[in-house]
Parts: sequence; C-alpha cells; structure tokens
Amino acid sequence: MRLARFLLIAAIIALLWPMRTEPVLAQAPVGIQILGTVTTPGQESLGLDVYFVAVDSAGKPIKRPDINSASIQVIGGSQAPATVGDPNSDINIVMLMDTSGSMTNVIDSVREAALSSLESMPPNARVSVVSFNERATTMTDFTNDLQGVADAIGRVRVEQAGTCLYDSVWNAIDQLAQVTQRPQDRRAIILFTDGRDQRSAASNDPCSIHTYRDMVNKALSSPTTPLHTIGLCSGSCGNLNVDEMQEMAQITGGFSALGDETNLSTMFREIMEGLNSQQAARANVYARQGENQGVLTLLSRDGVEVSSAPFVFVSDRDYTAPPPAPDVRVPGLTYDPEANTYRLALAIANSQQVGQLVLSLEETDGGKTVFSEELNPQGRETLETDFSAASLTPGENYTVFIRAVDPDGFMIERPDTGGFNDNDRTILTSKEFTHEPPVVNGVPFGIRSVNPDFTTKSLMVTLDLPETLPSRLIYQGFILDADTGSEIQTIPQALLESRQVAVSMAPVIADLEAPKELRLALTLETTGDEPQQTSQEFDFKIVPPKKPSIFVRAADALQQNPIFVVLIIAFVALFFGFRYMQSRRVASQMAEIRRPPVNKTSTIQPVMPQQVPGGGTPRPRLRLRILRTTGGEAGREMIVESFPFVIGRKEGNLVLAEDTRMSRKHASIVARNGQLVIEDLKSTNHTYVNGRQLQPGESALLTGVTTIRFGPDTEIQVEPYPV
Repeated sequence: MRLARFLLIAAIIALLWPMRTEPVLAQAPVGIQILGTVTTPGQESLGLDVYFVAVDSAGKPIKRPDINSASIQVIGGSQAPATVGDPNSDINIVMLMDTSGSMTNVIDSVREAALSSLESMPPNARVSVVSFNERATTMTDFTNDLQGVADAIGRVRVEQAGTCLYDSVWNAIDQLAQVTQRPQDRRAIILFTDGRDQRSAASNDPCSIHTYRDMVNKALSSPTTPLHTIGLCSGSCGNLNVDEMQEMAQITGGFSALGDETNLSTMFREIMEGLNSQQAARANVYARQGENQGVLTLLSRDGVEVSSAPFVFVSDRDYTAPPPAPDVRVPGLTYDPEANTYRLALAIANSQQVGQLVLSLEETDGGKTVFSEELNPQGRETLETDFSAASLTPGENYTVFIRAVDPDGFMIERPDTGGFNDNDRTILTSKEFTHEPPVVNGVPFGIRSVNPDFTTKSLMVTLDLPETLPSRLIYQGFILDADTGSEIQTIPQALLESRQVAVSMAPVIADLEAPKELRLALTLETTGDEPQQTSQEFDFKIVPPKKPSIFVRAADALQQNPIFVVLIIAFVALFFGFRYMQSRRVASQMAEIRRPPVNKTSTIQPVMPQQVPGGGTPRPRLRLRILRTTGGEAGREMIVESFPFVIGRKEGNLVLAEDTRMSRKHASIVARNGQLVIEDLKSTNHTYVNGRQLQPGESALLTGVTTIRFGPDTEIQVEPYPV
C-alpha cells in the first residue's frame, strides 16, 4: 500500500514538473530603427529625445528589449549617457483602408482583422479611420474612443473605383500635420491595400496626381511620418508593388507586412507590436547651432552593443561642452620586500580638473580603512606614491580606492556610464590585490617603468634592484594583452647587465596603429646549483607615433639614395632642353611667309542684330523640347523669342489640349532683367521645376538645362539658345 502511494505521488510530481513557469528572458536588440527626434533648448545643454524601436535579427520589433545602458554620440562632438523608457506622449494614427473594387471579396475579413487589432492599440493613441479609392473619405476624425473607431471601421464599404494610393497617403500626412501640435507627439499611418496606384485593374494608368517619390519625400519632411504598410496578396504578390510597399516603410521608420487573407490578423498584429515597441532615449547633449548628426548606442546586460544609423536633429544654438572629467587609472602596483612598501603608479587624464587625489586603502571583505592619504597632482599626468605594508596581513585581500576633489574643493563624480561601482560614483578607479610578501629566495625587484622607443623598435624596461646583486642574473618573460591576458610576445632568456633592459619589439607591437594596453610579466633567476626566481608584473600603454607624411618619406628616400637626385636633375634638364628646341623650331616655321590661297567662295555677311539702345543686352532666347505628354506632341522642338510665353490646356503660346490634367493657363515663361523665369499661374495640379513643386503663383529662375513638369503627364525641357 505504501509503495503504491509512493508511486502515485511520484507520478503526480513527474506530471507537474514540466509545468514549472520559467522566467521570460529579455531579448538583446540586433538593430535600431530610428523614428524621429525632439529637442528641448536648455541653459547649458540641449535636451534630445530619440524615438526608436529595437529589432531582432529578422527585423521584427522587440517589445521589451534587454537594455543595460544607452548613450548618444554627437558626430564631431561629445558622447552623453541616455536613459531609455516609454515615450509617454500622444500618438496620432491614421488607419488608411483601401476600398477600391478589388476589395469586394475580402472587405469583411479586413474589417474583422482591423477590429481585432484595436485591442492592441497603443496607450495615448488617437485614431482616424479613412477609406480610399479614387477619393479619400474620413470615416471618423481623431479620437481616443475606440468604440467610435470600431463603428467607423464597420461602416467601411467597397466602391467600384480605382486606387489613388499616393494621393491618399499625401492627404493623410496633411491630416496628421494639422492635428499634431506638440513636437513630442508622435504620428503614424497604417496603410492597408491590395493593389497598386492605378485607375483600374485593366489599366496601368496612374490614379494619383502625386508620384510615389512625391509621397515619400513628403513623409520624410520634418518631422518624419512613419508609414506602416500591410499588403494583401497571394503567390508572387503580382497585384502589389512589393518594392514600394517595403521601401516606403523602411525609409520612414515604419514596418511592413505582406500576406494572404488567412494572415490578415497576424499582419495587423505585427504592425501594432511595432507601435507598442516604441521607446524614447533621452539625453542632454552639446551640439552646434543648426543641423547635427547623432548615433544611438544600446548595451545589453550580457555586453552586446548595437548602434543605430546616423540620425539628424536641429539645435537652436551652440552648446559648449564642459571640460572632460578626469580619468584615473592604476597602471602598476609593485611590492618592495626590502623596504616592505608598495609603490602605486597612477595615470591621470585631464589632471587640470583635479585639485587633490584622495587615496584610501581598505580591507576588501571587511571594509575597514587601513589608511588614507591626499596627493596633489599639480597638473601632472603620471604620479607615483609609496605606502607601508607594515600593518597589512599576509594572505589578506585589500583594495586601493582613488577619489578626487576639484580645485574648488568639491568631490568629483565619475560619469554615469553604468557598470563599475554604480553605488559610489565618487570612486574614480580602484585596484584590488592580495598581500603576499614573497619568501625571499631569489632577488627582490620591481618594475619602475616601460617606455617604447620606436626609432630602435625597443621597449626600455627600468628596474628597481637592491644595491648588492649576485654576479649573474638571468631575465625572461612575456608581454600580454592587458584586456584579454593572451600572450603577444615572448622575452627569451638573457643576461641582466644593468638596471635598464632593452627588449626588441615584436612586429605585432612595432606595427600598432592605435594605442594599446599591455602587461609585462618579468622573471629574474639566479644561477648556480640552486637557481631561484622572483617575478613581477607591470601594466603599460603603447602609443604609436604619427606616421611621417609622404613628403618626409620621399626626402628620406632621396637622402639615402643620392643617385636618384642626380637622375631627377638630369631628367628635368632634358625636358626643358627639349621644350626649348621645340619652341625654336616652331618660331622658325612661323617666320616663313607663304601667300595664302585665293578664296573664290563669296561670303554673305550676316545681318547684325540691332543693338539695344543704351548698350543693353539683347533679348534672351530659349530652346523648348516636349519630352512627354498625352497625344502626339512628344518630341516637338521650338525656339522661343517672344515673352511672356504662356503654356496651357486652352490658352497660351503652347496649347496642349489633350492633357486634361493641365490647367487652362498653367504656367508662363517671363523675361525679367535679361533673365528668364517660370511662373506657376495658380494651376490645379502644380508646376515642378527639376522635381521641386512650385507653390501657386511662385516663380523659379531658369538657368542651364531645366526640366519642367505640368501636372503628372506633361514634361518639357528648356535651355538657353544663343542669340
């Protein structure tokens, strides 16, 4: 009976064991998608908010990424630590739903998926529902009443009409610009469609007045409007312009989802996850007045670092960064057994910001202070100090802490970059060691310094040695990478002849192009029947010299090879001699007088143009070529000499009656002060000069070869024609 009960309990435990709830691990980001920036002017620094989404290796948004710390680097300036959190700002969203004729069989499924997505709508969202085909219809204005939004989605109906996609997005951007008043408020467009911008499925003629590039450029204008695209398709997605759907999302900071009718709910959910994954990195930066570039960097808890592409932000004025905080390192701590003292070597960057260094020695485990000392660096970048080991216990662990006060007597705090000693930022650096006084069997020594000599490609090692030494000492050792501990160079055995040792640099050290932290591990060994060893380590930094310029290297090469100087002088002399003889030969040929042949061809002198009274310039002329238009006018050329020259559909000097999208009088080319300008005559579908849209009534100067577009279908090219 007991056995049966035991087996029953064991079976229940075995069944329940897999049901343990495992903790959900945060995911480290692989990429960063920048959505936009907001700046806040301050007295000493510029407040910068960077809105972003962390993405995984598949480009999908991560809702709660593993972020340990963050920073923003102003390109050409300083780096600032950043805090990361939820945006906590309003987000205005336009749900732009395709209701063209091709949606007839799927509109019910689309409505159902859109309604389901409202459950995942971001907090602080205000939504407007807009249906579109050949025209856009606002079903509901911006509201945070999700029931009202659901009712609007339920009223969406299909019409047998074309798909004016680009114009609908253009109008939605304008709609967002009108309602988004505060700079910190976010904006987004969720575009759903099953087709391309075209009049009908049987025709490839565009439906929109605006082009794809017009629409994207408008979305990228400050501030950027992210375009999130959902494309309904099957098979090869031939009904969609897939490249455009994906590109417009990528370059505006949006997300794109493509799939068939069975994936509608999943596609809407992916877009909502992207909206809910938005975060804000906030920092105080020092920037120049005007346009600046920055890079956002995130560091995960397991040390994975990822940086964004450069983004642009605008500063209202110049902000001057304060002097950099001092940086203190401990390159060496050596024990002198004869004096029973430790020598601490310090390296101080930006030492002019330090009034006093405060050194304290504490027990690592108990926290008891053994002693403290104040040091005055006096602007020096290196400093050494000795302290007694008489009160230290062999085998005990100790830590040296270095703090500092500024010239005004205030404690200096280390920049908040995360990691080391987060609880006490007044600790600039520390060094932990175990007090292990050696049993003196060998020769006690210390390493005072290691200095590189790139001329001889040697490391000059200076040693602290006792006054009396054995007659023969052998040294050997290694040079290690201070960061990884890996061996870089072996120092072979050699006889110690003085207190300074010259160690030949290995090529990997001699050819360094950037500063590198290294560690020297050196051993001294006595000779005789019972050789004994003592060892020491010393951290040092290699700073390679700047490479000489090409001119210096050329001068050195010529100095070492004087034969090249002789050859160069001979070549120059030959060159100028040849040129001199050639000029003499040409002069002698010019001196020969030949009678010119009789010209029996009569020449009709051209009629000279009448001079403009007062010495003015002649009237300008223009060559005009029709590049494309509806009808048969494409390729036509003409010379325009009379201005103003009006172009239109019904009236003017150039009438293109078959282009129904041109205005009656669309634009005019006018001569002003000897220069030609194109003026938009308040046309309906706009005038574009080299791709730039003119405002109604705006003029633009015509210089060189210029391309002018009237609405979507007619384009001409003009260029000055010689008088």
